[in-house]
Amino acid sequence: MNQHDRRIGRHISDPVRAQNRKAIVDCLRRHQAAARIEIAKHVGISPATVTVITSELIEDGVIREETVVADRIRPSRGRPRTRLELNPEAGFAVGIKISMHQASISLTNLSGEILGSKIVPMRANRDAPERIAEICMTQIKEVISNTGIDPELVLGVGIGVPGYVEYPSGLVRWAPVFSRPDVPFREIVEQKTGFRTFID
Repeated sequence: MNQHDRRIGRHISDPVRAQNRKAIVDCLRRHQAAARIEIAKHVGISPATVTVITSELIEDGVIREETVVADRIRPSRGRPRTRLELNPEAGFAVGIKISMHQASISLTNLSGEILGSKIVPMRANRDAPERIAEICMTQIKEVISNTGIDPELVLGVGIGVPGYVEYPSGLVRWAPVFSRPDVPFREIVEQKTGFRTFID
């Protein structure tokens, strides 16, 4: 089990808990920071469940506590509200957009901040899908290396391909950037890069 599995996905064997963890992380990504009671309302699960899961996420380093002062419009009495926020450095994602003449690669943290990017020329409709995957692999490794992050903290690779794509299988039924139909591009990229891949 790698570092990513330990920190991000240690409860994937429990589908309900894994879904709740994802919902809480998505909630904090959308709202930037929120108290536990606010998370419970946004996600639609009990405050007790939020407390248990957020404690695990804090322990795993995925989220962190942020103590803020009470709102100015509210009385200053009582303890300041404890809010939770994502730990941006807990994980990273690679995004790739493939077009007819180039591929755009970017690396972001959990907050969506772009840490590194690169644009490379490509003869998409002439090169075989396997060759395109190799180009992507090389550029992914270069962008990750330039930022100095641990590759084990890369959660996955998302690739945008114009055309008709079956999701979540990643089978590209047709795309102008490929020289043939029915390309299992997700499988090809995962074999080349070793990263979990999503094609859309």
